[in-house]
Amino acid sequence: MEENFYFKGSTLQVEYSLTIPVDTNIVWDHLTKTEDIAKWFQEIETGELKPDGYMLFRLPDSEITMPILSFIQDSEIAYEWGGIGSVRFKLTPISEGTKLDFYESLPEDFSHRIRDITGWSLALERLKQTILGKQTTFDMDKFQETENRYREMINNLKL
Repeated sequence: MEENFYFKGSTLQVEYSLTIPVDTNIVWDHLTKTEDIAKWFQEIETGELKPDGYMLFRLPDSEITMPILSFIQDSEIAYEWGGIGSVRFKLTPISEGTKLDFYESLPEDFSHRIRDITGWSLALERLKQTILGKQTTFDMDKFQETENRYREMINNLKL
């Protein structure tokens, strides 16, 4: 997976890009259908899947509505993340299958920015593995290793 981090003012911009060797419609379903999303990111659900619709983030004791910011059927979906940030998924058909570009924008006052981008990088890997029919598990050692690497990278960007 390719990754790119940079600052736009004090807002952290994150970009991940990966190729998934399946048709775009399969990847789209895994980003937009609750039963498929649950296979790689259990807390996210589809609310109203349309422009000006919303996605849901469900925790055991609460539910957060995340407005959809951009919606192009079978191609792009973006929604609010954490109340002040945003995430966007863009799908492009390629000869090898589907190119998935993920973008995240996290303002300076977004708490736990490094943990969040670490979580997304591992979630995107789980997405790909799930689509390919492979079992995935959460690996705390990998999470901590990735978080430490990202923290160092982001701190070096600020210098």
